[in-house]
Amino acid sequence: MKEQKFDTGSLTLNYIEVEGDGAPMLLLHGGSSRWQTFSEIIPGLEKHAHVYALDLRGHGKSDRGDDYHIQSYVSDVMAFTEKHIQQPVIIFGHSLGGMVAMVLTAKYPDLVKGLIIGDSPFSSDTLKSEDNEHVKKWKEMIEQGMSAEEITEELKNREIHIPDQNKTVKARELYGEDDPYFSSMGIGLSQNDPAMLKSVIDKVDENFVDYKMEKMFPKIQCPVLVLQGDPDHGGLIKDEDIEKAKTLLSNAEYYKCKNVGHGLHLEDKEQIMNQIIPFLERLKD
Repeated sequence: MKEQKFDTGSLTLNYIEVEGDGAPMLLLHGGSSRWQTFSEIIPGLEKHAHVYALDLRGHGKSDRGDDYHIQSYVSDVMAFTEKHIQQPVIIFGHSLGGMVAMVLTAKYPDLVKGLIIGDSPFSSDTLKSEDNEHVKKWKEMIEQGMSAEEITEELKNREIHIPDQNKTVKARELYGEDDPYFSSMGIGLSQNDPAMLKSVIDKVDENFVDYKMEKMFPKIQCPVLVLQGDPDHGGLIKDEDIEKAKTLLSNAEYYKCKNVGHGLHLEDKEQIMNQIIPFLERLKD
């Protein structure tokens, strides 16, 4: 998978393209990540779609942005879809990528043939309610010029509280020394723009001012698959938000993951692919 560059007119995006069998499919990663978060599922997807995966602005090898308003992310993806892909796409957006995809689909419905929402919060309030202390630490590490290897070690040493056992352990003890999350996140964070992380810490209201399901969902008419991470395992979509979405989204299917949290395909590739592939096949009918 050779990385390529696309000029939106305001900045350059890094992306990969895999010529597969089917309609174009665009993969949008979550916050602080990069296109490689989809590496393990791309081989399965290319049997059913022509796959593209982007690094969002301020992430991976894409340029840093002047701002990190959700509309700016949307404008980048719109330009890539219109000028490079040049036909309607199926989007799988995970976390932040799904938030961007929802706004894009509502605003530019002709660009999206199908939408897969990967445990993306339906309200920006969810972002504010999360403990952002770890994001502040990430930002500090980047600003200190720490290498990917050094960041990986810091991630392994992060103290995690286990409520059921009323104790705190290091992440490396809880998840295992060789958990691929650590190195993947270490590389991803080393490539992040600190200003992007700052926007997550204290600019949520400003950057997500119009991000409301009541406004977006009635405008989304294409087929939608909602993949909800299990809230008991760290999923960010609340059960009550799913019930509300069912009254607003006219053409949607819902799947609540079993023992899988916000990481979705990173935690259980088979379970997630078992939902995505049939959805792609139904879009061919």
